[in-house]
Amino acid sequence: MPPIDNAPAAEAAATSPVASANGRIGFPAAFFATAQVNTAFDMLARLPGFTFDPGEAVRGFGGAAGNVLVDGQRPSAKSDTLESQLRRIPASSVDKIEIIRGGAGQVDM
Repeated sequence: MPPIDNAPAAEAAATSPVASANGRIGFPAAFFATAQVNTAFDMLARLPGFTFDPGEAVRGFGGAAGNVLVDGQRPSAKSDTLESQLRRIPASSVDKIEIIRGGAGQVDM
């Protein structure tokens, strides 16, 4: 009997989105490998069901900062837009991207 090769199944699992019980869906960096993305912004453009909101240029209002968190925090800059910040983050430095559904616990929406 030939040996069973589990490599394709393990590879598929590493590139598949992972849903968690707290209303989050995680997309590992391997999910974006076939798209040959260059930046974090390119990765966001490939997310199914996600629409990027750049926010408004209003200082001091966290709710106007767009719909992206970086390392769990809203990016802050006085003169840079959210999009320009995301375009400076190389895709190689992104471990995963999580989609947080509205009303998910432990996240200030």
